[in-house]
Amino acid sequence: MTTSVLNDPVALMLTVFADLHPTIDVVVEYMPDKHMFTPRQLAGRRGADLPAGAADRPSAGIALFPFEKAPEIWLNSELSIQALPMVLAEQLAVVVTEDPASEPAVFEALKAEFERRVAPPFVAPTP
Repeated sequence: MTTSVLNDPVALMLTVFADLHPTIDVVVEYMPDKHMFTPRQLAGRRGADLPAGAADRPSAGIALFPFEKAPEIWLNSELSIQALPMVLAEQLAVVVTEDPASEPAVFEALKAEFERRVAPPFVAPTP
């Protein structure tokens, strides 16, 4: 039996990541709100200085680095399918570099390649 999911934006983002960073392994897992950390719980990390309301909401995505294992990314399963690829790209940028100043460039490269692959090819109408 062969199965496949067509037009899965998360799978496409992972393919883009694998093509751009073939030596980096990563595990992606979906988690419900109740298992996602809030920025306040992740004090010292990005988001700790968010306004009170935002600091107490479950994160959209989190990059974790278990000792001697591949990095893990938790994606909030409550997010819309449209939001997931960019949340994933943000977390993949965290995984790729140890320098937070480099993360925006990694994110933009992932985003640009993702959007290039998602864009339908232009076909000129026939007269």
